[in-house]
Amino acid sequence: MIHNDKESLQPFLDQEHDAQDGSFELPELNTNNQIPAGGGRNSSPYDPADGEELSGGRHTIEKPRLISRRSCTRAILFMLGAQVFSASMNVSIRLLENTETHLHPLQILFVRMSITTIGITAWLWKQQKANNILGRPENRKLLLMRAIGGFLGVFGLYYSLRYLNLSEATVITFMMPLVAGLGGYLFLNSPLPRVQVVLSLLSLSGVVLIAAPDAILPWSLSSKPVPTPSGLTTDEATATLIKRLQALAVGLLGVCGSAAAFLSMSGLGKAEDPLTVVNYFAALCTVASLAGLFVLPGLGGFRAPGDWWEWVLLCFSGISGFLMQFLITLSLQAEKSLVAVNMVYTQIVFSLVLDGVVFHIIPHAMSLFGCALIVGSAVLLAWHKTRAQRKAGNIEDGP
Repeated sequence: MIHNDKESLQPFLDQEHDAQDGSFELPELNTNNQIPAGGGRNSSPYDPADGEELSGGRHTIEKPRLISRRSCTRAILFMLGAQVFSASMNVSIRLLENTETHLHPLQILFVRMSITTIGITAWLWKQQKANNILGRPENRKLLLMRAIGGFLGVFGLYYSLRYLNLSEATVITFMMPLVAGLGGYLFLNSPLPRVQVVLSLLSLSGVVLIAAPDAILPWSLSSKPVPTPSGLTTDEATATLIKRLQALAVGLLGVCGSAAAFLSMSGLGKAEDPLTVVNYFAALCTVASLAGLFVLPGLGGFRAPGDWWEWVLLCFSGISGFLMQFLITLSLQAEKSLVAVNMVYTQIVFSLVLDGVVFHIIPHAMSLFGCALIVGSAVLLAWHKTRAQRKAGNIEDGP
């Protein structure tokens, strides 16, 4: 989201999750530098006037506002690596969906998410966080809503990759922040600035340009015969247009699901470990995709890849998905400001390059213009929110 899944951790950044918090807590010490038997309330030698806040018998000491350049660089590299793995995963998915076996997106999703679930569960267990696997009981409804929305989001991306170029399917996921803002306005009574409405309309215009670029060109309004791309007949071109529109509709449904997941995570705040949230999402996707393979008509259950190359692609998609999530987590833990988060927009560059190198596809000029509208709207929205938060004093300036 952005591989679609890549937005799954940003609310924890905005909510100042413990792993990224700009402060740390120390138990109160007595004059002998020992913790008093009763917790030592009101016995600390520290003076709150020195810039420390007393809260519940514990001192919160703000770290100096010296953001390490090394940690910032490391966070950016982690995020860039995550985008490389995300784009590579999407390439492997598109290759699998267009092989002779024609693996269904649900099957690819099952393999990828099962690997992610096993990897994150093992990591939580190794870090002695086994209690975080299922989350806290009071948060499980929001965790389930986040997982369902995330499933719709990733399925929408996988399905759209069947009929859209890699760059086109990727850039549509960048509409998620705009849709999330609209959802917050409709369901949570959140404010909806006028600039966000304008940017949403610009994004929708970009989607229209991506959907049917040939239908918007001047020659389509003339009386001359309508040319067809790549030597296709008129009927074949019409069928291709219909499939593109179907893929676009499912992709937009996925964007709505991702927005619902984003709002659910905003409700969770910092109440759960980020990996717990991702693990919930991956586990539900594993179960739902496997059930869909056997329940939905025409799929016929799990279909084995046709040859060793398809097996390699299938395993690579799962490993890449896990590494993407893991690197995003490391990036957000390494650096607190929005510098690294904004690196998600580099995925469109990787997607365009891979479209040309792997699939030998150069997107239509109108599609590129539509991509530019969507990416530009997303970047402007991020800049507008960051500026508003800085004016309110809610975030620190980056280095």
